[in-house]
Amino acid sequence: MHKLVTRAMLPALLASGQMLWAGTVSGSSQGTFQNPVGAPGMVTTGVGTSTFTWGDPTGFPTGPSSLHFGGLAFNSVPTETQFKIGALDYFNGTVNAGTFADTVSLVLAVDFSDPNGITQNFAYDLQLINTPNTGTPDEAADYVILPPFPDTILQIGAQQYTLKLAFGNVTANGFVIVNQFHVLEGQSASADLIGTITSDVSGVVPEPGTLVLVSPLLFATALRLRRRQVR
Repeated sequence: MHKLVTRAMLPALLASGQMLWAGTVSGSSQGTFQNPVGAPGMVTTGVGTSTFTWGDPTGFPTGPSSLHFGGLAFNSVPTETQFKIGALDYFNGTVNAGTFADTVSLVLAVDFSDPNGITQNFAYDLQLINTPNTGTPDEAADYVILPPFPDTILQIGAQQYTLKLAFGNVTANGFVIVNQFHVLEGQSASADLIGTITSDVSGVVPEPGTLVLVSPLLFATALRLRRRQVR
């Protein structure tokens, strides 16, 4: 049976989120690196792509340090539930002082098929810690610090959500300490990125404006009712 939606019902439906979303997420992710910041002599490549390098390796055999994001598809994941949204590959190159990048933004473009075919960007400002190559191998490991929260809020009906991130499984030559992904000098490692669509937005400082996810069906219904009203 089809449920009739009247003009009087629309405000309540919009406020409650009914007809908008089933409470699970499906889609896929892509990532690019943006806005690196570092010393005046910073050397980088790959800004605006999924592979970012930094540092001048002249005099060393390793090549520059690099990060690569690989996206994944996900299907019917409930909110407040962890799921793998991608992987971060990290190579720790030996590079010259004064050529480092100190921060870079990982911008995740998430193409939602549920809810409502929306594509939303979530930006995470990564800190790149380039350690002196002294002490034990673990102490000399460079690392990236991942902030769990982006600057983006999803407004779904009356409820606010965001995409929280954490590191997951790590391959050999790397290790994770809470939100830090460490890689041994001259080595490569990969860490899973674990996402959660969560209503805990306490760590979010949103940019101006928020995204309201409204189903095309409800939008079309509202538009038809409005046209009838003004005729």
